Amino acid sequence: MVTALLAAPGLNVNAADGNGWTALMVAALRGHTEMVTALLAAPGVDVDAADGNGWTALMKAADRGHTETVTALLAYPGLDVNATNDAGRTALMRAANGGHAETVTALLAAPGLDVNAADRDGRTALMWAAIGGHIEIVTALLAYPGVDVNAADGAGRTARALARVSNHYLIASRLGKPKREAIRRTQQQQEGILRPSCCCCVLRNSCCPSCCCFRRECAEDCVCVLLAGGVLFLLLLVMFLLLLMIGDAGDGSPGDGWNPPPDRCTRYCTDTRW
Repeated sequence: MVTALLAAPGLNVNAADGNGWTALMVAALRGHTEMVTALLAAPGVDVDAADGNGWTALMKAADRGHTETVTALLAYPGLDVNATNDAGRTALMRAANGGHAETVTALLAAPGLDVNAADRDGRTALMWAAIGGHIEIVTALLAYPGVDVNAADGAGRTARALARVSNHYLIASRLGKPKREAIRRTQQQQEGILRPSCCCCVLRNSCCPSCCCFRRECAEDCVCVLLAGGVLFLLLLVMFLLLLMIGDAGDGSPGDGWNPPPDRCTRYCTDTRW
């Protein structure tokens, strides 16, 4: 049917509906690779056309994880693999956040891909994969040449920090400790700066920024103030009890009705009535 329509004289293959959707976008969204291939062969097709929200056919296919469709689109000469929607997100970001590992692999093989492209919030594909907890995708992105693991979003959070906030601790450990955070912590230690939202570490003499002592990320890296306070309380309690025991033992004297316990000989003599 699509092939017959494409052969019709005067057909506008780039015609869009009220939302800016073209036939290519619809086919890509639904993963109809054969239709996408046929549309790409039509003269004058605009492969980078965007809808009302800036989404291209490639973004829609990547967002749904249609790897074959993405591969077909990537094969079209001149396609902009780094095109962004109104939120500044690329096809790679959408696939990474959606957990589509095979689609991410296909996009990483595209020439000219900007793996460190950031959206309007400053987040990269690596950050979105970390937020989503997709360790396979994080691993693939880390293996890509030139990926910036220390990049920070608009709030100053790295991919590792975002993974920890999202409770993906294995991914956070895989991402390692960014140099930027290490430098900042060292400066805070030297200057004695402790922020209110900081969990101070007793053993490692460092801080976990923006974390709470009750949260697991603190328990991974340090002994928190809460634990240190508990230990201190127990020590004080033991000291208090020892003082009470010492006080009780030293209060008595022969003149105030206190009698020392009889020795073994006295007890024996009394019991045998000698």
